[in-house]
Amino acid sequence: MPLEIQQLLVAGRCISGTHEAHASYRVKGPCLAMGEAAGTAAALSIREGVPPRQLDTQLLVATLEQNGVRLKLADEANRSKQADSSQQRSTRPYAGPG
Repeated sequence: MPLEIQQLLVAGRCISGTHEAHASYRVKGPCLAMGEAAGTAAALSIREGVPPRQLDTQLLVATLEQNGVRLKLADEANRSKQADSSQQRSTRPYAGPG
């Protein structure tokens, strides 16, 4: 979101970033994903009656996921599952061998 302009969402090639970051988000796939996220955020902001900066990001993420948007790479999703699994194991009381 622009720092000094309210009620404006930008996506695609018009956003600002480093040279390295720009190389990855200027291609069609990321541009499409940013556009969908910006459009969804705009619609939710209107529905919720809040400016985009005050939109609940958890609501945005949940809505994007409900719409079939993959927000995590496969590696990240697997690491997250492994971390959840190890946390569950480490919080269980020790029941002894076997």
